[in-house]
Amino acid sequence: MTSTWNYSFEAMPGDRLTADLAKELSEVFSSSYGVWSDSAPAPLRPGARIRMSVAKYMADYANSNYKIIVCRNGQSTVGHAVFMEKQTTKGRVALVVQLVVSEEHRHRGIAKAMMHCIWGFSDYYAWAVVTSSPCTVEAIESATFRRVKPSRIMQDTELFKSEILPEVPFLSTAEWIADGTKSIVNTMFWTSRSNIQEGRTDVKGRIGTLPEGYEWLAIVFRDQELGQEDWPLLPQGAIPRSDCGIASGISCCRSKVHGERD
Repeated sequence: MTSTWNYSFEAMPGDRLTADLAKELSEVFSSSYGVWSDSAPAPLRPGARIRMSVAKYMADYANSNYKIIVCRNGQSTVGHAVFMEKQTTKGRVALVVQLVVSEEHRHRGIAKAMMHCIWGFSDYYAWAVVTSSPCTVEAIESATFRRVKPSRIMQDTELFKSEILPEVPFLSTAEWIADGTKSIVNTMFWTSRSNIQEGRTDVKGRIGTLPEGYEWLAIVFRDQELGQEDWPLLPQGAIPRSDCGIASGISCCRSKVHGERD
């Protein structure tokens, strides 16, 4: 692990995704996302690398419904996040549907930095991510200085069910359990948990244990208290920054995303 930052971040609308860039994203995903669970049904191969083809990237994300953050180390693409934004009846909501960082570049705050590039310290009503990684749950908490709390999520399940989830094909008909003690969604994505690093906090204890094929739908809200009272991951005295909120030395181009809003 190094404290030297040599990363840049580019933001773009999905309809500007090219086949060449999709190839770079595919290579990062297919080498670093994980492997299929031992319980994965055919034709999936348990233990095999989870892959996403260039054609799949272009079919799913090369459109105006999504936006993409690309992280580079020099000329090499080492991570990316795919997200959607929507103006709802309660305010703007951002939902990250895919986030991956190359294995050799993890534990350097890149996931948190990509989230900052998506929203910074904005006036969104809510920020959300679909993931099976405890570290990604903690990244959204660290990026927003807010805890994922199932009791708060339960207050807005109807908003997400009626206005957000129908916009995402793999979530539109998925079973979502948000009962005040957990927030898990049956995406039928059979990721092995054997090689997923646990977070620094008890994510499973806080927002639910994941059955096979499920992921967390981790959501935080603007009206949650911004502070450290129940947030042990922040260094003592840490405060949000007024810009992208990213560590010194990182450049983040946001104009391509935010200049394209409806």
